[in-house]
Amino acid sequence: MPRLMTVLLLALTSSAQTIPIKHVVIIIKENRSFDHMFGRFPGANGATWGWAGSKKVTLRHAKLVQKDLPHRWFIAEQDIDDGKMDNFYREAPGYAAYVQFHQSDIPNYWKYAQKFALADNVFSSIHGGSFPNHLYFTAASSDEISDNPFWEKNSPAAWGCDSTKGTKVPTRDPETHKVSFIFPCVDIPTLPDELNTAGLTWRYYSATSTQYGYIWSVLDAINHIRNGDQWDTNVLPVNNFENDVQTQLADVTWITPVGPYSDHPEPNLNICVGEGWTVGIINAVMKPPFWNSTAIFLTWDDFGGFYDHVNPPKVDYYGLGLRVPLIAISPYVKAGTVQHGVYEFSSMLSFAEKIFNLPPLTKRDQNTDDMTDMFDFNQQPLPPLFLKPRKCPNVMPLPSSPPLDDDDGD
Repeated sequence: MPRLMTVLLLALTSSAQTIPIKHVVIIIKENRSFDHMFGRFPGANGATWGWAGSKKVTLRHAKLVQKDLPHRWFIAEQDIDDGKMDNFYREAPGYAAYVQFHQSDIPNYWKYAQKFALADNVFSSIHGGSFPNHLYFTAASSDEISDNPFWEKNSPAAWGCDSTKGTKVPTRDPETHKVSFIFPCVDIPTLPDELNTAGLTWRYYSATSTQYGYIWSVLDAINHIRNGDQWDTNVLPVNNFENDVQTQLADVTWITPVGPYSDHPEPNLNICVGEGWTVGIINAVMKPPFWNSTAIFLTWDDFGGFYDHVNPPKVDYYGLGLRVPLIAISPYVKAGTVQHGVYEFSSMLSFAEKIFNLPPLTKRDQNTDDMTDMFDFNQQPLPPLFLKPRKCPNVMPLPSSPPLDDDDGD
């Protein structure tokens, strides 16, 4: 028996040492549900129609330019409707939520899904919009924050410690369900903190304070990072990434775009343009020297109010939220597969924690699937897939729509 135990321990140690991933890159786009993006993808659990109350509604062909739809906490719960998934029409007149793209609309996203691995059971971490979900990307928690910040007087410039005076964000007590309001600047443990402790590196690339999109630079909401030394060294302009990655890539990197490339539904934003930006980022990572040691996760931060037919699992009071797309891109993913494991944003943290032998931050990343079942670390490495951003058709702007991320608390 002792000899057998020794053999098993050696095998486990050998297996751990053969994991070739040394870099994890998380690219976060905006506001799209799975059925809206990939409901027509072969082999995926997608839908081409949905219920609107008792009415069966065909998902119409989505336009490249879409209006932002309401999708805050209580609207997400209303849409889910105790698992019936039939109320998306209530806050989006004209069945605006019941639309989906075809392959020809997002051909490069489709090619990544075909070549690498598409996950069709990824759920946002919390009901509602961007701000609390972005917190889960770095902390596996939103510190009970349940919606986006809102402003009493001034126009929004930031969602975090740089917010204007009077900015508030709702929190919800998981026991009493009481709603309170706080300034959106908190101190909670994050994966960057764990990486620091382990002597590992991290970078967070995002829009700067003078650019549209700074609201998604979520480490601005973590007080000890925003007001610490690493704010200037590790939170960097996203426009620098393609140049930086030619010579350096951190152990864990988060990337959020400036607004025009975010895929966020707005009257003047064309998803073709956002797709092209994403292709540029992924092409940069695929070049030597980092491709053979990297796992890229491309995902969208919430459902954006768009229809999805899958009832989210309930893991705690806050979620899970509605389903979103995720594509894993790496030399070691199970190529050309649709993966059906149940994941959420904390799963990407769990993946990094496993790769780098780090402890979990919360019950979320401790209990979630760590996504390694999407990979075969012993396979012949896949070659890179260099794509060209396509020429985007001229699309007329839509009429006015609700403000960015129509989530003003409740």
